This record gives sequence, C-alpha cells and structure tokens, in this order.
Amino acid sequence: MKKATLISVSFLIVSLISVGCTPIPVTFPTIAPTATSQPTSIPPTASPQPTPIPPTATTQPTEVVLEGERYYEKEGGFSYIIPDGWEIFEIPGLKYFGLTESNPKGLFPSNVAFADEKFSGLLEDYVDSAINLYKQVMPKLEVMNIDRVDTDSGIRGTSVETRNEFNNVQMFQVFFMFDLGEKVLVMTYTMNVDEALENMLAIRDLVHSLQFDD
Repeated sequence: MKKATLISVSFLIVSLISVGCTPIPVTFPTIAPTATSQPTSIPPTASPQPTPIPPTATTQPTEVVLEGERYYEKEGGFSYIIPDGWEIFEIPGLKYFGLTESNPKGLFPSNVAFADEKFSGLLEDYVDSAINLYKQVMPKLEVMNIDRVDTDSGIRGTSVETRNEFNNVQMFQVFFMFDLGEKVLVMTYTMNVDEALENMLAIRDLVHSLQFDD
C-alpha cells in the first residue's frame, strides 16, 4: 500500500467523576497533520486541557439500542454488539457514540470511544507514530504491552496496553487499532486500575463482535 502522508493522534478519552457530579467525557486536541509520516512536535500551548462541555451537550446514555443488540455506525462502516452492563452515550466533539458501564464500580466510569482516520500505510507504522504522539501529549503514559488482536470477522488489529494518569487519577488505557485498508479505526478502552473482571470480559467480547462493511 502507498504510504500515507497524514499521521496524527486520533484522540485520548478520559471519563472523570467528581463527588456529586455525573460522568464527564473529556477530549484532548488532535495533533495537526503534517506533510511527513514523522511525529509532529507539539508546541507548549498544545498541552491537554479538559474541554468545557456546554450545558446543552448530551452526556446521558441514548435509547437507540439496548445491551446485547448490534449497533451500527453507518457513517463509520462498523458495528458491534453492546456488552451486557454497558450503555451507548454521546461524546461531545466525537462523531461516533461511545460506551460506558451502566453501574460504575470504580473511581470513574470505565468507557470506550471510537475514532477513525485516513491512512494507507502499514498498521505497524501507524501504531509506532501514534504511540510517540500519545507520549508527547500525555507524558505520564507508560506502554506496558503491544499485541495482535483479531475480530471474529477476521479483521487484523493491534492492541496497545498503557498505564496513564490524568488530574492525579491513575488508570489503564488500551488502544485497539484496526487496519481497514484506507483508514484506521481506533477504539480506546479507559478503565480503573482495579477494573472489575466482568468489564474486561465485556470488552473482549466487544472486540470480537466488531464487524466492518465496505
């Protein structure tokens, strides 16, 4: 495949919770693409800051589908089965719905977010560049393991397991990156350090259920 000239950080998602407050999804700025496939230098003003969410923004679970049903992201060309105990919700600033656990068990609600990006190079090159930029945006991010992952439908992907910290909150994040030929789909799973086993099993089933349409 022809090597792409656009590589950027697709997103980082962290759902934080304060005493007496509802979960607030926080997005971080996308690094502007350059004309090369090398990581972009980040100016001092590009340090991640929480994005204020307008009062009218929808952050509650939608009623589009229920757990156990297959949800279709028509614009993105992918679908998945919503795990038991999880709900779809809208994330301001992202074009795809995310997933959050229905009954949070830890310090903050574990969540999943999706984003895609045009890319026609090798998935390994995308993963390497994305990791380099993630580390620039989040200096405390530590890569723990990189492995291959495949969906039941046969789509090849790479999982990048990390430990991270935001606003003094410790967490784990797993970035699942899937090669779709002319683009890459990134699924980010953000979880508590003491994540419940049933959540991790639910995410395993979610990955297996991913399907992609042309």
